Amino acid sequence: LGRVEPPLHRGRRCPELCEAEPEAMAEFDLPFACEALARAHALAGDPESARWLERAGPRGRRSRRHDRALLEADLATIPG
Repeated sequence: LGRVEPPLHRGRRCPELCEAEPEAMAEFDLPFACEALARAHALAGDPESARWLERAGPRGRRSRRHDRALLEADLATIPG
């Protein structure tokens, strides 16, 4: 829709919520939260996207194989 504010707002909340409950969300949700924020920054044309891509990768490697494959496929679709 050409609006970057909603995905940036929601993207910022995702890591905050995941980090508030690290044991429950660290392996799956936090890497995808970082992916969402990387995607939102990329949509905005903000180089901050690269930082979130970097953050998602190492966290995703600790995920289960199936989850990691989903994350890697999603990360590959982020322009940058």
